[in-house]
Amino acid sequence: MGGSDRKPRKQLLALSSVGLMFPISIAIGYYFGSTLDKWFHTGTKMMMLFVVFGIIAAFLNLFKEVNRYNRANEQDRKDETTDKESHASSNKSSGPSA
Repeated sequence: MGGSDRKPRKQLLALSSVGLMFPISIAIGYYFGSTLDKWFHTGTKMMMLFVVFGIIAAFLNLFKEVNRYNRANEQDRKDETTDKESHASSNKSSGPSA
């Protein structure tokens, strides 16, 4: 496995973790809210509130990971363009001298 294969794998792993983050965030919100409901005898109000917080946290994490992925791809494209331009300019300057 070469070094060039490592970055796409890391990005794929980061994006796949978002799939786990949704149910985990919602479950934590549900558990925390249910516990508060039992302590304060509030029915299901706290549970619903913290489930909504869990959903919001999951979406924020999704947007953050997608932005991170897009920035990394954008930087890769800029690096490739810079490499092509520098390679093209070095070929022009190293042409045959007569």
